[in-house]
Order: sequence, then C-alpha cells, then structure tokens
Amino acid sequence: MLPMELQQVLSNAGLTEKESGVYLALLELGPSTAYRIAPKAKLKRPITYVVLEQLQSRGLVSTVPQGKRKLFVAAD
Repeated sequence: MLPMELQQVLSNAGLTEKESGVYLALLELGPSTAYRIAPKAKLKRPITYVVLEQLQSRGLVSTVPQGKRKLFVAAD
C-alpha cells in the first residue's frame, strides 16, 4: 500500500492528518524519540509531543523508557 493510501485509511479510521503522519513515521522508524519522529512527520517537535499524547490516549502509541530518554512505539 502506498503512503497516501495508508494515510487515507488512517483518516477513515478517525485520525487527523498530523496523527496519521506521526503514526506512519513511527511505523517506518520503529521505536524512536520525538526528536527523530518530528522531521519524519514534517512537524515541529513541540507539536509532535502533543500529537503523540493524542495517539497514546487512543491506544495507538506506547512509551518505553531507555535511560533518561523515552522512546515512542506504534501499536499494531
């Protein structure tokens, strides 16, 4: 499936454009920090944190502590 098709599927599932962009970036990157996710999703880092919190509240993203950092992981 092409990225645009995936984004459409996520949009149909109720995700906003920013949420689907962050989720797709996480799928591509694997467990990552917001610092790495932001440029991949073409968002600024503070907005990326807000979107990650929204995805966490939906159960689509979880966090894994790694030392002092927090990695974000996309749910299946």
